[in-house]
Amino acid sequence: MKKVVWQKHHMHYPGEEAGERVVKIRKGVHAAITILRRFNFLTKEEVEAINYEAMQKLKVEDLK
Repeated sequence: MKKVVWQKHHMHYPGEEAGERVVKIRKGVHAAITILRRFNFLTKEEVEAINYEAMQKLKVEDLK
């Protein structure tokens, strides 16, 4: 079994006092987010599809 590699992901929120939040995510998820950031825009349907797939992967204990 492969060792899980964690990375820090910086999320920038315009207008917030801190302006940035850092979360710990797995390396593969970080790569997926990096690919999404390359797009200049996403359609409503694309965002809906991405959100749907992400929600399907949500761990049950995170819903509580």
